[in-house]
Amino acid sequence: MADRKPCKVCNFTRQKSYGLAVPSLDDLKMRVDGGTAWMARDSLVLEADTVDSSIAAAPWLNLAQQLKQDLTSIILMSDADLQTLVEAPCPELASALGFQEKRTEDLQETLQRVLDRREEERQSKELLQLYLKAAEKSDAQQEDPSPPGKEGAGNEEVDGVEVDSASGFMSRTLMVLKGKTSPETRLSTEDLQLVVTRGVDAMEHVLGWDRTRTSALLQACEAELTGRLQQVQAVQSIRSNTQLDGSRQAS
Repeated sequence: MADRKPCKVCNFTRQKSYGLAVPSLDDLKMRVDGGTAWMARDSLVLEADTVDSSIAAAPWLNLAQQLKQDLTSIILMSDADLQTLVEAPCPELASALGFQEKRTEDLQETLQRVLDRREEERQSKELLQLYLKAAEKSDAQQEDPSPPGKEGAGNEEVDGVEVDSASGFMSRTLMVLKGKTSPETRLSTEDLQLVVTRGVDAMEHVLGWDRTRTSALLQACEAELTGRLQQVQAVQSIRSNTQLDGSRQAS
């Protein structure tokens, strides 16, 4: 036949995919022996589709790619990202990172210890805050007892729009400072700088707290800010040294 067209006939099973490529249907008929005997010879095992498995592994695979390019990026990852890496299958994670499984296991154990330490710090700070609130409430009741309704109204005025406009803080930032556990770990670096710059006197007025509680908050914010800046400097130093070593090797 002059108008022969190449064709490919495949037979799919649950376990493997077989395929046979022939120039035309006539050539296929010439090669058929017993109906399905062609499957036993000149067959090709097609590769399994890996799209689904890649999609399923995407949450930790993207993080693994970041670490493979720059291991120091782990310093700036959130708790959720670290938890995702901890829960990733060790063999697959090791393959994505190009590490041995033992080294990957050590990495996951280290990340878990970091998460545990952060949680312990949050719980300790939460207990301290509860103690400070209880002590503040007790002192306030002894000095100037007032009905609960009146006290609540004062809190609403502190949380009002007027206070936000006067302080220059966004309402979300004030909400985090007043109501969240370990607020310094939840604020952006810019917000931390703003809190530290304002000082104890200004923040005492903005938050409506006593000086002891406000000072404790500012000390925590300053320590968190210092730690973040040190981490950024460490990352920059490592990158600079890596680039310098690469330049020396190239020369």
